[in-house]
Amino acid sequence: MMFRFFLFRYSIHHLLGMVLAAGLLSVASAQAQTRILFVGNSFTHGYIASVQDYNAAAITDENYGQSPSSPRYEGDGAGPWGGVPGIFKKLTDEAGLNYEVHIEAINGVSLQYHYDNALSVIQQGRGWDRVVLQELSTKPLPASRGGDITAFFNSSTLLEQAVHAVNPAAKIYLYETWSRADLTYPSGQPYSGQPIETMGNDLHAGYYQALAQNTRLEAVVPAGDAWLRAIQAGVAMRNPYSPTADKFDLWSNNFHASQWGSYLNANVLFYQISGVDPRILGAAEQAAADMGISQTEAVALQQIAYEQVSGTTPPAQYTLTVITSGSGSVAKNPAQGPYNSGSNVSLTATPGAGYQFSNWGGDASGSTNPLTVNMTSNKTITATFTAVLTQQVTSFTLVNATTNADIQTLTSGAMLNLATLPTRNLNIRANTNPATVGSVVFNLSGAATQNQTDAASPYALFLDNGGVYNSWTPPVGSYTLLATPYTTGGGTGQTFYRGINVNGGALTLD
Repeated sequence: MMFRFFLFRYSIHHLLGMVLAAGLLSVASAQAQTRILFVGNSFTHGYIASVQDYNAAAITDENYGQSPSSPRYEGDGAGPWGGVPGIFKKLTDEAGLNYEVHIEAINGVSLQYHYDNALSVIQQGRGWDRVVLQELSTKPLPASRGGDITAFFNSSTLLEQAVHAVNPAAKIYLYETWSRADLTYPSGQPYSGQPIETMGNDLHAGYYQALAQNTRLEAVVPAGDAWLRAIQAGVAMRNPYSPTADKFDLWSNNFHASQWGSYLNANVLFYQISGVDPRILGAAEQAAADMGISQTEAVALQQIAYEQVSGTTPPAQYTLTVITSGSGSVAKNPAQGPYNSGSNVSLTATPGAGYQFSNWGGDASGSTNPLTVNMTSNKTITATFTAVLTQQVTSFTLVNATTNADIQTLTSGAMLNLATLPTRNLNIRANTNPATVGSVVFNLSGAATQNQTDAASPYALFLDNGGVYNSWTPPVGSYTLLATPYTTGGGTGQTFYRGINVNGGALTLD
């Protein structure tokens, strides 16, 4: 399948090369150059170096070189910046598109600030063919969440009018921002206690309300919606404060975009503005490789961008909630959720000490363990664990502490001759039903005494080290050994049977 994929891509480029060679098509020469300006802030130029500096030489940073006294000073004297526009430029070049890309971005400022201080850039020369406007991350939110949506509506309209005053045919896009983890997961924030979707839904509403109010705007670039899609599809992690090893983090500091978040944004912009399916770029796309994004991740993010902009309906997803009754736990495999419709999830029930798994309930039944659940709807399943009322010590085993091998079962009245045993390095194990209990308390009296509590299997009179028995050489004499099982560690909890006595066992040397 992988061979056929690369063969397909080779064939497209090979045929395109033949057409170009024949003079029948020339994308670069036949297509008029498209001049595009990105207006925004750090969400536009990027936060981490691999994004902020990316492809900067191929685009024009309109604010580069401004003095610290200028209102267009970029804030830290760095630059020129590439950022998401630099990634966008790389994608358009790889697709054979002719875009002249400019960026006018200033840290931490609103669209109103750009209108007040950078109008000379926004209305420069012959005008722009495309303009992308990105507002501060909180402005489009409801006032109750710290936003100022009216100011967002007003400033985006003022900028639209300024652009169209120079080029009435220009297409103007609102670049939708994304949910911020730092405003959601810590306490005391506007979205504390809410799922990450809540802020995303508010941003979606704000941007699309602005679009509805001003019909001279071309479209919303749904980058923030694509973030939620990536999270819900299980591609990206949901909560960077509790990272998931097998998923990438769209955030770089729980706030700005990481290289993965920036790459997704650029692909959404690329598809929305150019109309070219980002999936044609494929696994070998260069910008992803340059920023350390794997080929598998690049393809996944291209797919998310395609689905979001095209309006493709993702597979229905369902939640699986597991409740336990009694002492025990249930492991899901795979552990992430929600789950795509029709997918299978394996549930494995593990009883706690002194308990046994009894049955499944709720949206499952029976006692099969592990249980395979087919996700055709939201499901809630209960695992019931019951106490083992016949908990007991069933026998004692004499153990060779040198080899860790069993020697023999000890019975009441048994007489052992140390001279005939394979070793004098001994230990005694208590065997229980069930095999795992909370703890076993030993009481040895006679020629030697030992009182010991062992809370981990194997339950040994002289304990063990990771399953390797400690050694004991008994003096000659008679002994009485009593072992008592308990439902919890440390020799506490309920006891249902007071174990087994072994007494009168005279151990004689040769």
